[in-house]
Amino acid sequence: MKNTLIYILTFVAAFILVSWGLIFLNTTYENIFAFNFSPRSTAVPIDSVKVKTPPKQKLVLKARAKLVKPVTDTTTVVIKPQDSVKVEKSREEILVDSLNTLTKLLTEKSKDLKENKKGTAKTEPPSDFSNKKDSTYNVWLKNTSGLFEAMDSKKAAKIIQNYSDNVARDILYSMKKKKSAQIIAELSPEVANRIIRLR
Repeated sequence: MKNTLIYILTFVAAFILVSWGLIFLNTTYENIFAFNFSPRSTAVPIDSVKVKTPPKQKLVLKARAKLVKPVTDTTTVVIKPQDSVKVEKSREEILVDSLNTLTKLLTEKSKDLKENKKGTAKTEPPSDFSNKKDSTYNVWLKNTSGLFEAMDSKKAAKIIQNYSDNVARDILYSMKKKKSAQIIAELSPEVANRIIRLR
């Protein structure tokens, strides 16, 4: 029992001595773990200071730099707390900015969703459809008609009736006859007559 008590006490004493030695050496020298035993300086080299400055204060700092004589590589500068520049926004300002941005995005999305639900938003081809020879229009027409062929006839009819008559006619005529006939059958007679009539 006596021997174990002695072992425990010597272990605790050795632990305390080693911990104190590490703390003392780390505060006295630069970095003992990287084997850098150069004395620790209290001044900070100007090259190691990285400060983010707001755009408004950049002009002030440029004017100050003209007044101050240039610093050589061996000189070190001590930055005082009263001379320090406000580096970052406070957490509250960051939170308010992010909430404002999020609110704007949500209102834009809700407007888009409301327009889509009302059916007022019409998707039109990417170019002026008066020029039928335009290659982008033809590519769009081919891709869109392929999508409508794969869709259910009722859903495709609801979407196609929102297009202008000329574009809806081009889509229906570029599809397979059987599928376009199914879609036209789902349209109301007035809309179908308006789309199919002679140009």
